[in-house]
Amino acid sequence: MIYITMAFSNKLHCISMFMIISYLTLILFASGLDVSNTMAEAPTPTPGSGHDGVLPLAPKHVVIHNTVENGEVLDVHCKSGDDDLGLIHIPWDKYWGFRFHVNIWKTTKFRCQFTWYGGGSHYFNIFTVARDDTPSGETPLCRECIWEVGKESKDEKTPMCRVDGKRSEVKLAVSLKLGHVNLTQMCVGLVEMREYIRAVIDESRLGDRLRECERFEVVVGSSGTIRAIENAVFSGYGSDLCRFDLEEGYKRDWRFGRRELSGVVERLCSEGDEGLIRREGFFGRRAEFIVAGAVLLEEIFEALGIEEMEVSEYALAEGVIADSLGKAFGGLYDLNANARWRSVMRLATRLNGKKRMNHAVHCANIAKEIFVGLRKCNDFNVVLDDKDLEYLEAACFLHNIGIITGKKGYHKQSYHIIKNGDHLYSYTAEEVEFIALLTRYQRKKFPKLDRAPFKNFAEKAKRKFIIMCVIIRLSVLLQRSESMDLQEVEFLESANSFKLVLKQQNQEPLVIGSQDQAEEKSDALQLEQEAEHFKRLFKKEMVVVFPS
Repeated sequence: MIYITMAFSNKLHCISMFMIISYLTLILFASGLDVSNTMAEAPTPTPGSGHDGVLPLAPKHVVIHNTVENGEVLDVHCKSGDDDLGLIHIPWDKYWGFRFHVNIWKTTKFRCQFTWYGGGSHYFNIFTVARDDTPSGETPLCRECIWEVGKESKDEKTPMCRVDGKRSEVKLAVSLKLGHVNLTQMCVGLVEMREYIRAVIDESRLGDRLRECERFEVVVGSSGTIRAIENAVFSGYGSDLCRFDLEEGYKRDWRFGRRELSGVVERLCSEGDEGLIRREGFFGRRAEFIVAGAVLLEEIFEALGIEEMEVSEYALAEGVIADSLGKAFGGLYDLNANARWRSVMRLATRLNGKKRMNHAVHCANIAKEIFVGLRKCNDFNVVLDDKDLEYLEAACFLHNIGIITGKKGYHKQSYHIIKNGDHLYSYTAEEVEFIALLTRYQRKKFPKLDRAPFKNFAEKAKRKFIIMCVIIRLSVLLQRSESMDLQEVEFLESANSFKLVLKQQNQEPLVIGSQDQAEEKSDALQLEQEAEHFKRLFKKEMVVVFPS
C-alpha cells in the first residue's frame, strides 16, 4: 500500500508516500504547521481576519521555533517599547510564543535578540505592523505569526523565516491495487509489470487529479521497502560501491533522486545468478519482492513528475504494532523503549557523517562486549542491568557528534548538545545527564566523583558511572583503528586479568590510531593509561591482545 500525502502552506507543498504490501493508496492534505509540542500554549495557525490590517487592537500570537542547524538551545530576548519579555531558553525543535494586541496607533513593534552556541548573535524585528499587519505588506497578514529561527531566509541575510499557514485537511484520497507482492506474483516479466502499473495509474487519472489540486515541492516516503531502496542508494548498490554496512536501525534518514533510483532499478534488473546471491545478502527478506517495489516506485516517480524523495524513519504499521504489544503484555511491554532508541539514532545520524557513524558502531560493539563480560564477573559491588547497557550504547553512538562544531574539545560539545538540546525522548533528566556525562568523559581528563556534578549522585550511581566511563574510554580509543575488524571482539576473564582479544582483517600488521607514527605512539600511551584505570577499579590487569 502506498499513501501519498500532499501538504500545502504559504511556503511549502509536500507529498508523503508510504509503501505497504497490497495496495497503492494516495491521500492529499492541505497542511501547515503542527505545533503541538510547544513550550507554552500551542498556537493554532490562522490567517488574518476581519479587522487585521485595517483596525487597531488586532490580536496577534508570535511563535518562535528553534531550528538551529547544530541542535543547540536558542536564547531569545524580546522587547517592545512597553514590554520586556525577559530571557527565554528554547530547546532544539521546541516552540515558544507570546500574545498581544496591536496598539491603537498601529505602531507596535517587537524586536528580539537570538543567540545560540556556534551561531553568534542576531537582532531581528519579529513583529512590525508594516510587514505583518498591513494588507499591502511584504508578507501576508498573520494572526498566528510563526517563525523558524536558525534556517536561512530567502534574502540569506538573517536566519529567520516566517512559515505560518493552515492546519491539515484531506484534499484527495485514491486507493489502487498496486502492491509489490501482487506484482511479483501476477507479472511474468518486467515489461508486463511496467505496462500493468502504467495502465492502472492511467485508468485512475491520478496525474490529472493531482494537477487539479496544486503542485507539490517535497515528497516524503515511508515504508520498509522505501527505506531499503534508500539504503541501497546510500550504500552505492546501483554504482557497485557497496561498502557501508550498518545494521538496520542504524542508517540515517536521507533522500534519493530519480536518477539514483533508476541506477538501483537497472542494477536489480540486470543481475545474474551471482547478483541474486548478492541481492539476498543485501536486502534479506525483501529480496524476493524488491525488484517489483523498486520498479513500482520508479513508475510512480515518472507518472507524478517526482524528482526527489525524502525518506522518513517511520512506517504506518509501527504505531499499531506498539499499541497491540502494549495491550498483549498487559502494560509490561515498554512502549517508550523504541522511542528512546530512535531518538538516540536520529541524533547520531543527523550529526554524524558516514565515516563517523561507522566509528560509533565499532565503539558500541567493543563497549557491549566488555560490558557483557564484566557483568558475568559480578564481583564489584554493583549490579549492571540492561538499562545501563542502553545508556552505554547511547553514549557510544553519540560520543563524537560534537565534531560537527570542530575537533577541538569535541567531547565537551557532545556533552552540551545532549544535555541542553532536548533531543532524547522518553528519557528522564537524570538519564540524559548520565549519557551526556559519559560522552564528556570519554577522553582527556578522568572524572573526579567528589566534584560537581557527581557529588550529588547516589553511591550506586557513582559506581555504575565510573565502570561505564572506563569501558567507553577504552572503546573509543580502540575504535580508531582502521585495520581491524572491530566487530569481532572477545572479552575473557582469568584469575589475574581481563583480556580483550581483537581480531584483525586480512591478517595485516596492526596499526592503532592514525598512520602517523607520532600519533601511533600517543595512542599506545593512552592505551596503557586506560588499562591502568581498569586495574585500579577492578584490581585486575587489563590485557589487550592484538593479532600477531
